[in-house]
Amino acid sequence: MRKLQLKLSLLVIGLMIVMAAPVDAATVYLINDGGTIRSYAGFDASGGSTAFDNISLGSQGTTETTVAAYASYQGFTMTPDGSVYGVAGNGEVNRWNSLTSWLAADAPTTQSTGAYNAGELHGLSYDANTGGFYVTYEGDNSSQNDGDVGQYATLSDFINNTGASVSSATYGGNRLNFYYPDEDAPGNFGSMMSGANYFQVSGSGQLEGWQSLAAYIANSNNRTYEKSNFAPSIIGGFADLTTAIPTPAALPAGLVLLGGMLMRRRSH
Repeated sequence: MRKLQLKLSLLVIGLMIVMAAPVDAATVYLINDGGTIRSYAGFDASGGSTAFDNISLGSQGTTETTVAAYASYQGFTMTPDGSVYGVAGNGEVNRWNSLTSWLAADAPTTQSTGAYNAGELHGLSYDANTGGFYVTYEGDNSSQNDGDVGQYATLSDFINNTGASVSSATYGGNRLNFYYPDEDAPGNFGSMMSGANYFQVSGSGQLEGWQSLAAYIANSNNRTYEKSNFAPSIIGGFADLTTAIPTPAALPAGLVLLGGMLMRRRSH
């Protein structure tokens, strides 16, 4: 009986090590109107000198590179497999198979042409909660009203601009949208709730975050995070969705402990 209790205790400890493994904040990449790409170490101040909480201006991020051609894009986003998608100024949808390829300005693979109008989108993003995508429309170049939000259920729908579920919203003039997978954004507006996941940069350059896409669509004052005058020249951005995983140092420790327990049990 005591051996069983000991094994159960070790099992619980092993699971706690695995589940409590620290999670790195996702890196965010923002592109300005000159094509300069800068990265940011998440939101919480403990993330380092380029965490959003430690800087006041977008120009204080880590400069990665400059790709002048990206300045004309309507927006970019990343999917969990590491692919980067961008809608070019002429409406063409392009794909890079990795962040490295995108940063290196490798030639992308064209996914569709003519699906979007030139200048049709203010922003676009993958949505990890649905596995789909959402965009904000520029009314002058779209059949949708300026600032409305369109949701696409699948990657194919997004690439081909088909089957959008459009909701009336008030985000005309915003500069970008991105989904952020972690919970380290502090609450400093409205309900003051921390952990916003849906972000935009407004036309005035204010970085803003909401708890859900529904809250974002419903009212701009539902936001729970804001940083004013942050990035008036930013035109696109996304979070690295491949980095929000347990850090490798702690995860194997828990797995090794569990593996050892199972081996001992089989040997008795």
